[in-house]
Parts: sequence; C-alpha cells; structure tokens
Amino acid sequence: VVSASAAFITTSVMEGFGQSFREGWVAGRPVLGRRLEGPCRDFETAGVNLAHLYDRMLVDPDWLEGGLERVKEAYRANLSKLRSELGFPPLDDSYFEQEFNLHKTFRANRGGTLVDFGDLSPAMQSEIIDSACSRKEKILSRVIELNPALKDWEKFIAGRKRNLVKKNRSAVASSFGPEVKARRLRTIILSAAARIQEKSHDDLQVDRPRSVESLLAETVSVKSTRLLYY
Repeated sequence: VVSASAAFITTSVMEGFGQSFREGWVAGRPVLGRRLEGPCRDFETAGVNLAHLYDRMLVDPDWLEGGLERVKEAYRANLSKLRSELGFPPLDDSYFEQEFNLHKTFRANRGGTLVDFGDLSPAMQSEIIDSACSRKEKILSRVIELNPALKDWEKFIAGRKRNLVKKNRSAVASSFGPEVKARRLRTIILSAAARIQEKSHDDLQVDRPRSVESLLAETVSVKSTRLLYY
C-alpha cells in the first residue's frame, strides 16, 4: 500500500512507536506530518533528516465559534473532571490561566493568539476543517503562512525531493534494518545473561518504578492533557 502511494502522511500526536516514521522511507516515499519528540529524536540521531516535519499545526481560534475562550473553558472543564476522578485537587484559577497560556497558546508573527490543531477536540477540529472548506482560499493560505513547513510538501509529493528520500531510506536501513536489530537484541540478551550468572536473582539491582501518583500527576497537568477524547 505504501509503495503504491505518493507519500506517507502521519498526523498523530500520541503515536509513540515510530513505525510510521520509518516505513515510508523504506518504500521510497516521503514521510510527511508531525514531529514526535521521542521517536523522531532517535531517528535524527541515527541520521534520518526530519527537518521538514512540523512540531505543531498552528490555527487561529477565531475560526471556531466561541474562539479562544471556548478552547480554554473546554480544558478547564476537562481537567476539573479528570482531576476529580483521579483524586487530585482542582487547579487554582490563576495557575490554570498561567499554564494554559504557556502550554496551549502561541503568538502569531502579525499579532494575535494561535492554538495547536492537535490540542483541539474532534468537534473543534471538524469545525476548523469545515471553515477551511467554506472559506478555502482565505483560511488555507493562512494555515500555510502560519505553518511554513507545509510549503515543502508539494515538492515532496511532486518527486522533487528524491535525494532526501534516498538518503533517509539508507539511514533507516543501516540503523534499523533486520541485521542491526538482530545484533542489538543479541547484545541485550548476552548482557542480561552475564548479569544473571554473576549475581543471584535477589541481588540484581532493578530500577525502582515511578510511583503511580507521579505518573498520574503528569497526566492531569495542563501541558500533558489534550481534548482528543473530550
């Protein structure tokens, strides 16, 4: 399917396994979409050039009925409900405002406040798309202006970035191919076996897992929360 396509496009904001960032290149197709910090950092360290991906898809909240205030109140309600269900106290209003402005809003070059499309609820995302379709030229040109990484996508799909596709395919094959994986797995197994032989099972030092409370505290923060299921 990938080989028969013009491009491999991923828009996920939560996918953490990274397969989609490798498969397109291996098939000789450009991979376009959002740069996820975890998996993309590993691939870039291995020589895969992902500079053309976007870190966020900025849109104008004024394209939504209710604007920025609607987005803010949706986060306030969602966080309040989530924190209550998990036994956390509600956030202080001033602290919520500060965190929302810091992590969920962005400044436009020409002034004004923007939000990340990935931070919106499905209903809000649909509304943005409907607005773009009804006012196509005005909104789509503004989206491209706000997200300059999109300007290169046409070049990729038209086949004018073949050299980068070729280089990334080579980088993926050399760092993540079956032979490399096999050697890495063998090293891990031999290392673990050596440790087991040196010490009894009870003496092995195991990293202490993080507490559930600390993990949940991150989950119910303004920074980590999204409206994807709201």
